[in-house]
Amino acid sequence: MMAERLGLFELSRNREDVFISSGFRNWKKALQRFQEHARCRSHQFAVERVAHSSSAQPVDCQLSAQREAEQREARACLEVIMTSIQYLARQGLALWGHDSAEGNLQQLMLLWCKDKPGMVRWLERKVAFTSPLVQNEILQLFAHAVVKGIASRVADAKRFAIIVDGTQDISRKEQLAICLRYVDSEYMPHEDFVGLYEPPDTSGATIANCIKDVLTRLNLSLSDLRGQTYDGAANMSGKYRGCQAIIAEAQPRALFVHCGAHCVNLVSQVVTEACPTVRDAMQVINELGVLFSMSLTARSAFQKVATESEAGHVKQIRPLCQTRWLVRVKAIEAVVTQYEAVLQCLEELSTTGNPLAAKASGILHSMRRGSTLLSLEMALRIFTPLETLNRALQSTYQTVSGMVQAVSEVKNELTAMREPSAFDNMLESAVQRQECMDLDAIVVLRQRRPPRRLTGPANNYVAESINDSSIGWAMPHNHYLLTDDQLNILCLP
Repeated sequence: MMAERLGLFELSRNREDVFISSGFRNWKKALQRFQEHARCRSHQFAVERVAHSSSAQPVDCQLSAQREAEQREARACLEVIMTSIQYLARQGLALWGHDSAEGNLQQLMLLWCKDKPGMVRWLERKVAFTSPLVQNEILQLFAHAVVKGIASRVADAKRFAIIVDGTQDISRKEQLAICLRYVDSEYMPHEDFVGLYEPPDTSGATIANCIKDVLTRLNLSLSDLRGQTYDGAANMSGKYRGCQAIIAEAQPRALFVHCGAHCVNLVSQVVTEACPTVRDAMQVINELGVLFSMSLTARSAFQKVATESEAGHVKQIRPLCQTRWLVRVKAIEAVVTQYEAVLQCLEELSTTGNPLAAKASGILHSMRRGSTLLSLEMALRIFTPLETLNRALQSTYQTVSGMVQAVSEVKNELTAMREPSAFDNMLESAVQRQECMDLDAIVVLRQRRPPRRLTGPANNYVAESINDSSIGWAMPHNHYLLTDDQLNILCLP
């Protein structure tokens, strides 16, 4: 009947109208008649004509259609691979594990196979576009797209500044980190990281050429540069051959500003190293943190002691950061607030026969001195406002006026600490804790007579007690607090 409707039965000579037009009625012999009709020439001719009519397209068209279908499937599978890599990169997850079969990417692909059957055939191919080389290329495409978007937004802002700092990775390769700061159309500041670059050396000229090359690659004009911020190293901030001088020579309107957070960090470092007692106390805290971080026995003993003696949350004892001085408040505060628990833990460790006993005994000897507790109290008083200032200076949305106001507030707070009454109050609190924990008394350090060429015929002042020495807290030459010059360094240009 289909061949008749399509007009393909005109050339047939043996037509069986029963199965075409008139209809079949002899149902008693239906099976026999159907079998005979299936073997007849008329039915075979109709089947052949219908088959030829359904494949009327040329062979090249059929091959093109098949190729197009394969391309659609391959495009969909490749899109799944790229979105999976994008997801893993966005979340900071590794693509490969110990081997390719156990990696995050491969397991994510297998999960996709449940929703996309075509992925099974794709992953079984010899070339599946999941090799490390292809993965790196896809990641590079994503990185270029992100940097291109940042460059486009910076170009729309018309004016921008650069923030550059260098460091070494674990393989000792120099890495130059470059960020761009700009203000959008809604007057909101942004700081965007654009990449890490490996310069051949760290001279000011090389770094300046690297910055120019980056701006050229991002299609950003050097004439739109209005600011440059680096640390205080000679190769960056040098007046004649530093990076800022070379950039300023090409663009005089690109003002150089020493990083405010870096200035505060340098001030805190100089102040700490200038006071021997505070410097030694900080080293004791670092050794204590290293001991606890390396030994599970020490951590377990402290956890047990602190849980029994402290009513609140037990704070973790951690070592101090070696480079950033203004992230140490939590480490110092954890020891000062749990001082008695730390002493009890060190006493238990020093009486055991394990290798930690000698080191724990040495740290315990230092922490049993009342001057150590007083020095940590002093460091905590100074570092707390400086760390708050440091956090404010590093805020992305901070303005220059806001930074100046923050520096002014911290200066006023530190200046108020230079009054003798401030030291007396802190000393009284430290003495009370020292007596409560039965620590060694806080005594005046041995005072050396200054050279005659500096004092002349005048007699040197010698403090008889720790209370008498508190007058030095407010004197500019004393290093227990920031001096006038060190306070002035905090002022931003």
